[in-house]
Amino acid sequence: MSTPDPFAAFMNKVLRGHPHSQSLIDEGRIALHRLYDFALGETGESCVIAMFLLGLYDARRFPLPVQELRMLDRTLIDDVLRVLRMDFLAGSDNIHHYFWSGEKIFEHLAQFWDFDE
Repeated sequence: MSTPDPFAAFMNKVLRGHPHSQSLIDEGRIALHRLYDFALGETGESCVIAMFLLGLYDARRFPLPVQELRMLDRTLIDDVLRVLRMDFLAGSDNIHHYFWSGEKIFEHLAQFWDFDE
């Protein structure tokens, strides 16, 4: 007999509590692409969004100083929260898989902001 997985039980409970989980994931995917485009801008907020996205991509290489999120306006924070909700509900550790050639474009984002190691 196998031991129950507490994380799986928790996720099942969360998804049962959110019958519209797929729509939340879809909203997150749209927000993710919008944030990526914004991250290629030349503003302080664009830099913070780039740090956020790269932190989701590879937190060890690109740690996010959370206080930086305070710089963002309401629209950007709403999109950040949509992406976090999607990432949580989808249970994916691979944010770059939401893009065609995702690893390549996230590496490009790191180079664009000179965040390379």
